[in-house]
Formats: sequence, structure tokens, C-alpha cells
Amino acid sequence: MKYPLPFLFALLFIAITNWCNAQRLNFSKEESTLKEAPVEKIFYKTISVTGIPKNQDSLLVKINAVDLDATIKKDYDFLPGNSMGTRIIKKDSNIITIGIIVKPDNFNKENNEQFVLTYSYDSLGESKTLNDTVTIQDLNFNNTQPDTSKFTVRIVTGSNFDFFDAPTFKNFAGDLNIFLPDLFKPIGNTKKRIGLNCGVFNYRYYEADSSGSHIITENYLTDPTTTKIIPDTTHYVKDVYSLNSKTTYNNWGVYFDPMIRLNSDTKIYDLYLELHAEVIWRTEILTYNQLGIRKDTFTIASGDITRGSVFQSYKGIQAKYTQYSYFDSYFGLGLPMKIDIKKAFEFFATPSFGFSSFQYTGIDTSFVRSNIRYRTLSTQTASQAYFLTKFQLVTTVAPVDIALGGEYRKIFGQKAFFGMYLGASISLDKLKK
Repeated sequence: MKYPLPFLFALLFIAITNWCNAQRLNFSKEESTLKEAPVEKIFYKTISVTGIPKNQDSLLVKINAVDLDATIKKDYDFLPGNSMGTRIIKKDSNIITIGIIVKPDNFNKENNEQFVLTYSYDSLGESKTLNDTVTIQDLNFNNTQPDTSKFTVRIVTGSNFDFFDAPTFKNFAGDLNIFLPDLFKPIGNTKKRIGLNCGVFNYRYYEADSSGSHIITENYLTDPTTTKIIPDTTHYVKDVYSLNSKTTYNNWGVYFDPMIRLNSDTKIYDLYLELHAEVIWRTEILTYNQLGIRKDTFTIASGDITRGSVFQSYKGIQAKYTQYSYFDSYFGLGLPMKIDIKKAFEFFATPSFGFSSFQYTGIDTSFVRSNIRYRTLSTQTASQAYFLTKFQLVTTVAPVDIALGGEYRKIFGQKAFFGMYLGASISLDKLKK
């Protein structure tokens, strides 16, 4: 078979190149970071030599060390007998081994120390030099210097999702979160680090009752100034109606959660244990829709009095709009978890449980005088167990990230609340890049 001339030249060029590479003298190094331990430890660094010329049985390689730190006492030393000086490298044993003694953290505290190992060969017209920078990582380095790569400061601005009106997005929703994992070294010898998750937020819950099942019957006097009921003379109104309502809960809150990592540090998934502390200023805005069913006027009979019937001095106040403000606090344990898929999305969820102190409007006093009921209302405080789950999904595929978040909050013995929001997300750690 005949080959074209260019193809033959290409084969010849590849063969010559491979032969030259095989004859080229090279040093190759391995990982050059050594870590201190509570006790003295010996590390062995190996440097392989390739491409020893065929006409030589051995090489003379000079090894030298230059310290890069201006400290008198060192956190390291070299094992006698197989370290510095001139080494004879043979073809059948082309490995250079350097014994390095790494001492406990007694001298150069809280700083890494570095030195340069230089391997050089100069003979028979060929020279080769390799500079290998070796780092002695301080014992306390990882425990005193936090890994800021996972720190995030995120601002979300958007709108709340109203499930009961169309559904639609309405009202402002905002969230500022500061997430600082592995921040402080805890007390003791544990490798676990204490971090911090804190922030402020404003978002709303919505709930509505349009079933018409809330039926109210009121018996009230036609003359609210009446102080004594006279049988067959005093008149009252019997009013039956349904009351539908819609409630908006506007929440301004702040939380401060110290946390500690439970799993080993990973690139994708992190799990923490936290102490959850949260304070919320909650404003309840109620709007009512009253639908009359029946309304009649009667005269109070003597039998009504003997049966102990009670009549209101006036029609109960059912305002079309009411607003109450309360302060709530939550203290408990949480299990924050974070999944971070780079250049795709980030998901953060925090289930927590504990005890809450919440306020509500309750009956302060209630009594009956002359068959007329009197009562007053006031803000009261109660304590109860709670369960809370916060979540946020952030996309990272656009110049401005999109965040979908919300929470489910259940105070046992009270209502359960669920809210969601959608908005634009800005991470300050991205702005600095």
C-alpha cells in the first residue's frame, strides 16, 4: 500500500517527538500541604525523576531548602540522613524521598509556615530545576479562620401570593438573610464550628371564610339605655345573619439563630442544628361581609325572664374593618438544611419546633346584671408549643436571581398559617465578584 508523502512525514514527526519526550529529564511533585497535629508527626514527600538518559546509570541531584518565614524557631525540621544535600538517583530507583518532621503547634502559632525545596541537576550538557513550595498548615488554622466561601447575604423583594383572591400577587414582601456557617470555634477540642443565621423579613398571610356557615343570632334591646326589663313592655330585636370574613396578617419579624454543623463539610449538601429565636410584630386586618338572614322585633315575655334569657344592651359590634397589632416570640430548636447546585439553584429549608408566646384579643370581663350581659375585651398573652418550617428556592441561572419562598407556622391550639412569596433576589457575595 502506498502512503501519501505528507502522511509519512506526520508519522515520522510523531515518532521523533515521542522519542525526545522519553529522553527529557523531568521532576514531578505531589501535594505540598502538610498539616500539624497535637503531637510530632513525620511526613514523607516523594519526587519522581523521569527521562534519565540511557547512557547514564545514575544522576546527582542537589536538594536545598529555603525558609520563607522570618521566624527563628520553626514548626518543622528534616529527618536526618535522607533529606538535604546531594542525592544519587539510579535508573532502577528513580524516587527522591524527603523526610519532614512537623512539630506540634508550639512556635509559629496561628499562622501557616512555608519553605521551598529546590531540586537541581546540571551535568552532561543538561540542566533541570524544580522549586516546590511546601506549606505547613497551622494546627489552629482551620479552627480560627472561617471558610467564607459559603457566606451569603441575600436580599429578596417581591410580592405575596394570595390564594383566596383570584389568586393574585399583592402587597410588598421582603427578606434580608445573613447566613454565616462555620464562623466561630466552639469550646473544647471538637472540630465542629458555630455559625450564625439571622435576618429580618416582612410578608403576609391571607385567609378567607366565604362558606356562609358562620351563623350568628343576637338578641338586643331596641332601647340600649334600658336598665330594667319590664315583661310585656320592653322590646328586643332577634337578628340572625351570616358573617363572612377575610384576614390579612402583616408580619414584621427578626430572627437570630446560632447553629452548628452536623455533617461533614460538603460542596452540595449541609445540615445544621440551631437555636431558634424569633420576634414578630403581627398586625391582623379583618374585613367582614355580613349577610342578613332574618330580623324580627319581639316583646319580652315574663317566661323569658323566668327561663333566665339574657339580652344584650345593644347590637354586637360587627365592624366592616378591624385592625389589631400583637407581639409574638418563638424559642426552640431547628434543623436547617441547604442544597446548593452551582449555576442552577439553591434550596434552603429550616424546620423548627419549641414554645411560643403569642398575643390575642380575649374577653377580659363578662358578667350578667338584670338579665343584661356586659363584657370587655383586651389583649392577652398565652404560651403554647409551635412547629415552623421556612423554605426558600433561589434560581441562579439569570443575572437577577428569582426567589420563591414561604413558611408554614402552626401554634398548637390555635390556627395554622401558610404564606408564600415570589421576588427578585440579590446576593451581595455576587456583587463583589
